[in-house]
Amino acid sequence: MAVASPAVWPSFADVWVGDAFDGAGDYARNDVFAGASRLDRTPVWVGCGRSDPFYGDARRFAAALPAAHTHWAEGGHDACLWRLIAPQQVAFAVAALRA
Repeated sequence: MAVASPAVWPSFADVWVGDAFDGAGDYARNDVFAGASRLDRTPVWVGCGRSDPFYGDARRFAAALPAAHTHWAEGGHDACLWRLIAPQQVAFAVAALRA
């Protein structure tokens, strides 16, 4: 799994995008922090820009995955950053598929 600028929140109270979840129950069913242990055997790469509004929570999410590979770059939540980190993201995914 390789994610760039993941829109993740550590709790439903922290969600600041109005249509991200249908409510607290929807958040609970899809809480990536609570379910992080399900990724213990999955290769994970998390990349995010330091100016991205999700940067802090992306770092917290990566920290919940002990074997996660990370790439923190200059940039925000936009196409410029995603193009910048795409080569590392794709290389990770290719290597994971070959393993």
